[in-house]
Amino acid sequence: MRDRLIRRISSNKAWSITSNPDIRRDRIPNRGYFYNCYKLHINIDPAYFEATKQQLIDLLDSALCSEIIEAHKYFIKEIPANKIKLKRQKNAPYTLFLPNEMTEENLSEVLTLCKKIENILALFPAGNPEAQAQSDLEISPHIIFRQASLKKYEYISAFNKSEASKLAKAGRNSRYYKFLRAGLNSTQPKKSYISKLFCCFLCNKNEEKKEPLIHIDLRESKSEARTLS
Repeated sequence: MRDRLIRRISSNKAWSITSNPDIRRDRIPNRGYFYNCYKLHINIDPAYFEATKQQLIDLLDSALCSEIIEAHKYFIKEIPANKIKLKRQKNAPYTLFLPNEMTEENLSEVLTLCKKIENILALFPAGNPEAQAQSDLEISPHIIFRQASLKKYEYISAFNKSEASKLAKAGRNSRYYKFLRAGLNSTQPKKSYISKLFCCFLCNKNEEKKEPLIHIDLRESKSEARTLS
């Protein structure tokens, strides 16, 4: 099925775009551009882009084959090192295009996809929040929801400051945002990522020192620990 996916480079050579020819997508009349009101952006520290790239692309290709999303793209343009920290596309390099109309079943599939993304990125830091646009709405540590229009067949750039507050308000009021945010917050609280990082840090330290591994059970009191042979 994946061999039917179409990959191309955008006209400005900034994005690698993947689409599924079996999906019939809305187009903006008289312009030919595809129209997607809702998007998700994957937010990751640029330093870890290559380390997670293949896993994420494989996952997104699978979601595209299953028609959970309508297309996806990732940023490939080189950016000067001194500008990366505040560059939105480098800190949120993946874009997922959601269907304009989704049932509860469709939303549940998107929610499952978001959880899989978070599982891949659980031990990696997110991108710089200062690089986000005002209309970017966080729904989990590594995923941003964005509404890109206020009326059908209209597209508003994330960098359009005059409409940013309206887009953010509309996004927060959308049932898609509310459903995904509630589902992710209820199953993957941010503190769990801190716990995982802490345990990983302990494991690495003990391997370096050749000492017995100390397992800390975060469900028990902080003073309790047991040594694993």
